[in-house]
Amino acid sequence: MVQKDTMQEDDNESLLPQTTQPPTPRPSQKLLYLEGLRGVAAWQVANEHLCGQLLAPFGHTVSRSFQTVFAQAGLGVSIFFILSGRVLVASFLKRRDPSLIASAAFRRPFRLGLPLVGALAIHILFFWFGAYNVANRTRAHLKDSGFGESWYGTPGDEKFYHSFGSFLWAVPKLLLFGQQFPFPIGVTWTMVHEFWNSYYVYLYAVVIAFTPHNRYLLHAVVIFLNWWRLTWATSFFTGVLLSDLAHDGYLRRLAAWRWVWPLCIFLATYTLVILLWDGVQPVIIDRVLAGPFKSWQPDGNGNFPYSGLADRGFWEYNTRHGTVSACVVLLFEITPMLQRLFSKRLFTFLGEVSFMLYLLHPIVHYTVASVVIGGLVPTFSYGAAATITYIIDMAFIFVASWFAFKYIDTPSINAAKWLDNKLFRGDGVVMGGAKYRAV
Repeated sequence: MVQKDTMQEDDNESLLPQTTQPPTPRPSQKLLYLEGLRGVAAWQVANEHLCGQLLAPFGHTVSRSFQTVFAQAGLGVSIFFILSGRVLVASFLKRRDPSLIASAAFRRPFRLGLPLVGALAIHILFFWFGAYNVANRTRAHLKDSGFGESWYGTPGDEKFYHSFGSFLWAVPKLLLFGQQFPFPIGVTWTMVHEFWNSYYVYLYAVVIAFTPHNRYLLHAVVIFLNWWRLTWATSFFTGVLLSDLAHDGYLRRLAAWRWVWPLCIFLATYTLVILLWDGVQPVIIDRVLAGPFKSWQPDGNGNFPYSGLADRGFWEYNTRHGTVSACVVLLFEITPMLQRLFSKRLFTFLGEVSFMLYLLHPIVHYTVASVVIGGLVPTFSYGAAATITYIIDMAFIFVASWFAFKYIDTPSINAAKWLDNKLFRGDGVVMGGAKYRAV
């Protein structure tokens, strides 16, 4: 996921057309519309993990149709990764100061790891106090009431929760070796990709910053090779490409171009078509459009399976979500109307709390949603019970995420900066031809 303290860029490199920029620019401003987009992506992930359970009794068609628009977790994750590449190196590409990369690389494990430790501690406390038992009771209750047995169960291996050593090493093992620890819904898998690909992005940014000619040819080669191998680095490097285009002013010029609207229509239409295929899959979409789309996807081993490609796991990169997420982010980069809309406080609030929303929403789903729907069924109709459960669950998620943002996420950012300043910042220390600056 993208972190808010990196989402900054100078006003003179804003993506908005020149005529819409404020008359008195400040030294720097956050890319608020990208923060808002990140927040909506996090909300989409939380939606899918709840709606998949709430809508299961209505059948697969209804569930998938709703999730096509309102609950695209795979698309949300792809957007997270593109936005990471977009914002992690924006300041460096602008200033070409290696000390910025050094500072960001040092702070990254703390920036990702400390909130993970906080979320894991909350999860373990919930387990110790038996808060997850309500999920098992609700699962049995819904089954007895004739609504299936798709509801959540108690997460994880019980041995893990009674070892302080397991807790102490859980996050380092996750980030360094990809060893997952018991956690509701298992959302922590994305942190491994976020951690390692951040460093690939930092190194790649240094290379392209000092590539004198044909820099965009290098972008094309790197993105193609990673896409051919079907790695998540494809999304991160796509974000770096967008950041480079923004730095060179190409996105600003494209947004101000009078004929940009056909491109916007194409990006929006392509996104809608692929989402429909990924969701309800009507015959005309699947046979006329989806068939050719499958034929040019690689299989991850250097082959292009012209007979079609089987669906990949949610933890694996796939071309559908990769291309759609790139289209969505590019659409935001060149559409001032979307930039103004997603810079509104509602969306930027979601962006601010998005990291903790992503980490905490499974805990709320397992507990709050279980309590509510278990108490409402069968007194209310299932449709009414599911609607009320959704509203209450989301309200709890937003409140919990805000508190966690204030008391876990923000202190983690400040602690990383403080440690960086203490260890590496000082008078007379010169890096990259300039005094070291912690950002």
